[in-house]
Amino acid sequence: MAQLQPPWPDIVLGTGWRTVNIARWVKARSGGRTQMMYLGRPRAPLHWFDLIVTTPQYGLPARDNIIHNLLPLNRVDSATLAEQAEHWRSRFADLPRPWIGVMIGGETVQHHFDVADAVEMARNANALARKEGGALLITTSPRTPPDVARAFLEAINVPHHAYDWQAVQGKDNPYQAYLALCDAFVVSDDSASMIAEVVHMQRPTFLYPLKQIPRSFGHKCVLKIAAWMNRRTRQSSYRGTPRQQDWKGRLFDTLVSNGLLPTPRDLKHLGEMLRVRGVVQLLDADSSLAGAYPANPLPDEMETTVAEIRHRAGERHWKSR
Repeated sequence: MAQLQPPWPDIVLGTGWRTVNIARWVKARSGGRTQMMYLGRPRAPLHWFDLIVTTPQYGLPARDNIIHNLLPLNRVDSATLAEQAEHWRSRFADLPRPWIGVMIGGETVQHHFDVADAVEMARNANALARKEGGALLITTSPRTPPDVARAFLEAINVPHHAYDWQAVQGKDNPYQAYLALCDAFVVSDDSASMIAEVVHMQRPTFLYPLKQIPRSFGHKCVLKIAAWMNRRTRQSSYRGTPRQQDWKGRLFDTLVSNGLLPTPRDLKHLGEMLRVRGVVQLLDADSSLAGAYPANPLPDEMETTVAEIRHRAGERHWKSR
């Protein structure tokens, strides 16, 4: 902490639990004037923060100091997309349209991506391209296991362009060109950032659901508790109205609010929310572009979030005068 010196900032913008104590230290030294604003899920008492900007996979409760966005605030710059599209367009010129981008993720703490998944995802992508008379523009990622990438590419039997990230260690990557040029997308559901970048293009998007496998006993316990509580809070009474929160629900809410029980990261819930909003569909053997276009335009969550941060910073600045 010795290198941190006044003047203290108006805002500490952070993410992740490791930086929370540093932010609290700065706020204390500023006499409480510095505002703590965090992205995602800080895994600490929620009342410590002036603002939390979160998304569905973190399962945080409704609070006055929490903004619930649909997607993470990452998107590719439009100028970069245009530049990459121009750079790559001629390489795809001989492929039939529509071009369907296939974004393949990989293993995570919660998701298992094996050869069987790769083959099934490839077969369903083949079926979609064949039905539409188009081509697949395929890219793997740094997390894609080599055997998964190999199995996927060997199963492709329609016109395609393939990029194996591991084989070339990310050199001359067409990912952003795919975002700019493709008419539709298929994406594995293991990365919120990758899903967000694809969905922000507002074209037909299909999620391939990976198997969710908790890797530790503690994680399994937290998932079971959270799933049980979520089922209870979503139940209806015999009249069909939402069931009132009982003492178990209030206890769960108190534990989460005070940072004593971290909510598990659940990308399946993010996918569910996107499907409910009509933004994505699940990929299967019968998938089709007909009726797959997003039902409603997405709001500019970046703009509204920045506006809220500015409002809160300005309000605090005005009150301190």
